[in-house]
This record gives sequence, structure tokens and C-alpha cells, in this order.
Amino acid sequence: MASSLGIATRVQFSEVRHLLPQDCWAIKSERAGREFENETVLMLEGDHRLASLDLDDPLGTDDHVFLVFIRGALTVDGTIGNQDTDGASGLIVDGNLTCRNAVVGGQQIYVSGNFNVQDLFWGDYNHGELLVKGNASARLFLTTEQYSFSISGVSNFERWIFDRDGDEGWRLDDPDALGDFIDSTFITDDDDSAPLARDEILSALRAGQVVIQAPQQAESGSTVHDIFPDQNVIPDNIRRVAAADNLVAGGDDDALGSLEFWSDDLFIRLMLLPDGKNAPERKLYFQLDEKIAVLVGLFNRPPTFLGRVTAAIKSLVGQPREQHLIKLWRNVEDEGTWAYLDTSAPAEVHDLVQRGWDTAMQSVVNRRRVRKDLDPGTLRGLLALPLAEPYDDFYDDDRNGLWVGSLYCSFRQADAKPGDTQMLRVTASEDDTDLVFFEIVQMADGSECVLIKHMDDLDEEEYTYPWLAGGDALDTALRMFAAAKRNLERGNKALLRGERVADDGFAIKHWRHKGYLKSRVP
Repeated sequence: MASSLGIATRVQFSEVRHLLPQDCWAIKSERAGREFENETVLMLEGDHRLASLDLDDPLGTDDHVFLVFIRGALTVDGTIGNQDTDGASGLIVDGNLTCRNAVVGGQQIYVSGNFNVQDLFWGDYNHGELLVKGNASARLFLTTEQYSFSISGVSNFERWIFDRDGDEGWRLDDPDALGDFIDSTFITDDDDSAPLARDEILSALRAGQVVIQAPQQAESGSTVHDIFPDQNVIPDNIRRVAAADNLVAGGDDDALGSLEFWSDDLFIRLMLLPDGKNAPERKLYFQLDEKIAVLVGLFNRPPTFLGRVTAAIKSLVGQPREQHLIKLWRNVEDEGTWAYLDTSAPAEVHDLVQRGWDTAMQSVVNRRRVRKDLDPGTLRGLLALPLAEPYDDFYDDDRNGLWVGSLYCSFRQADAKPGDTQMLRVTASEDDTDLVFFEIVQMADGSECVLIKHMDDLDEEEYTYPWLAGGDALDTALRMFAAAKRNLERGNKALLRGERVADDGFAIKHWRHKGYLKSRVP
């Protein structure tokens, strides 16, 4: 049976000071001047269960309560919450704390044991703190406005957004990205408002509603089945995989177009090669680490002597050459020579063909999605914003970009160095890690596409390619671009209203010269 805080002992802080954890905020702050001596504390002895806990008004009497102190474990069947994020009642649980939801901020939540949240934990504002001495779990763990937390044990969060350097806080800048986590009913799309409607979320939770958005796979627009009705390694499918609109212009061996990338331990290179007046040859190269490699392609040169003689005769009488599907394999580890791939090849070779082929087909689907969702003209428009104008040296860390919201955006204009194309680099980190690059490239058919690269660390200069690998990496990259776009456009509007949006002296000077800033801003 649930308890009620009405049975709690009502004491002054001075009476229970010696019982409280000596590293809690109240004790550490009170040591500076004993300012809390006469503050009201509600104390419950032993383990208790509550239907809910309102930290704005724990007793429901409008009486001010400085601290709720549970000398044991506490289970809350519903929500622990408060609307006031600048002075709600604190909570100390000297044991395990379990609840369905917690929407807090404006106080310290101190748990000496484990903290288990069935659904949502949301800590908001830098006047609040969560301190857990044991383990913590939640379906969604969310912090905003520099809310602080410390968990000594294991954190087991199904999903999370931490509003701090290098984490997922950038998602808060874009309603669509945030909508992957929270029901859109509770998301505001107002530049002047907080992204989440706190009062509405609290009301919904207290009414027993669920506000968390279940994880959903982003719509790709098409699938492998749509593009490749027959998914076998056949000439028509090879032409689709290595089509001119799927390959970046140029490459080794005077290629018309090429593309190469790693997918875990699998390396893939796709090439479109000229052959005089004949149809371009197409080569698909798959390699597993440094072990084995496979070459699958459409070649104009037949694999047998008789075939070559027949082709030569056809050429003499003006008939077009037929292309031939050829499969080869070699042992890379032993520096073996190329051999024709037939049924006698080892099973791991056939596995490599299938894995490489499946990945190559999926990469076509992913590139089509990028073409649909990320237009080069949109990226070019962001690079041309007045906001970006003074940041004209991509290779100078002091002049390559600025913070907009929780994202740092760096701008590279065409020919910043010979051969450079236009690019936007985005990160949520202050230490040059977890960077996403959006670069306008020309494809082999003359069209443009946005190439998406990811780098774990700028010093290592090793890329992965979300636009090819797809999955969560591509979803995150596209969401991050949407957030960067929103923040850049928002900052640009503020600049054109005459607001200073960065502290860089050279940028301020430029904007004043251009007339965007009409007068000095203190």
C-alpha cells in the first residue's frame, strides 16, 4: 500500500544535518554559513512507496519544503516532478530510488543506491543536479540547459540526449531530430521558446500518458528491392551499382568515375573505366581485411581465346563488342595470383562476394536517399549566408567557423586550396572529435551530390562514409545537417536584425563594414 508524505516527520534542517550524506549539496553549501538551519525537511524512516511526488509542493498545502529526506528505499509508481526549475524541493534517498518518470530541475536529487526510471528522466537547467552513488537506468535519459549529473556506477540508458560538449545535445536544436525521442505534441518550433513544453509534458505524465517516441527507422524513400528486383550478380545490376550517377567523377587509372569505402572489415571499390569506342567497363572490388579479395566486373575482353577471336572478327565487321561478366579472386595474405571464381573456390570467397554485393547494392539505396534529402543547392546556400562570410579560411582554426547553438560549423569555399570543393563541417565537440563533413562533389554523369564523411578525430584523418554505409550513421548525419541548417539560418536572421551573433573581432568588423551591424554593441 502506498504511503503519503503526510505521515513524514516535519523537522528543521539543523535537526537532521548529522544524518544527511556529507557530500550532498545542502551540507556542502550549509558549511559556508549555516543558512539552512531553520529550513523545513520532511523525513520518512524506512522503505516507502508513493503514488507520485510533486517537488513543487510535496505536502499539497503550498507550504515551503526545503528537502524531502527518505531514510530507506523509495518507490514512486508515477512521476517525480516539478515545474519550478529555480527552487523546488530537494530529494535525498538513502537507498534505492525507483519511479516511472522523473521531470526535475532546480534542486539536487541525491540517491545513495541505484536509481531506476521506467520511462523518462529529464533534468533541466543548471540550477539542478542528479547525484547517484550506484547504478542508473532509464528508457530515455535527457538533460537540457546544462543540467549536471554524476553516476558512480553503471549507466544503462536505452537512449539519451546529454546537453553537454560532444554529446547529443545538438538534437535539441532541431524539432525533427528531437522528434525521434519525444512525441512531437510536446515539441515547440519557436525560436524564442524552449524546445520542450515542460508543463504539458508534466501534465501528460501525471495523467498516465507516455511522451517518449519509440525508435523508428528513418524512411529511405526506396529499398534494395525497389532498385534491384532481381538481386543476383548479373550484368544489368552491375550497371546499376556502377552507374555514372552513383560514382564520383575521376579516380585512379583514368576512371570516368569511382567510389571506395570501408564497411567495418570490408573494403569496397567501384569503378567505371573508359575503353575507347567500346562501352565503359565496370569493376567491383571487394576485399576482406588483408585476407582475400574478389573482382567482379563487366569487361569488353572475353575470358577465353576463342571468345577473343570471335570478338575481333565482330569488331572488324563493325559489330559492337559484347560485355562479359567475369569473377576473379585472390588470396591477399599470401600474395596469390588472380584465379577465376567458380564453384571450387573456398566458401569464404563466395561469402565475400555475397557480402560485398549486398553492401554495394545498399550503398546505391543510401546515395539515392542522400540525393533526395540533401540538395547541393541547400548546402551552397548555407555557405553563402552573410553569417558565414567572414569565416573565409577553412584551414585556420581561428577563422574557419563559429558556434551556432550547440554545433560548431566550419565553412570551406570552392578552391580554398586548388581543387577544393565547397564543404560544411559540423561537430558538437570542442576538441575536434566526432566531426561530420558535407561536401559537394561532381558525379561521373556531370550531376552534383553531397558526399557525407565522418571522422572520429581530426588528428587521425581516418574517414567513414555514412552516405554509403547508411544505417544509424546516415540517420544521425542527416539529422545533424538539419540542426546545423536551422541554427545557421536562425543566427543569420539575428545578424540581419542587427544582433551580434559571435565575438570574433574580424567577423564583427566585417559585418559592420557590410552594414549588417549598424552600431557598436556593448
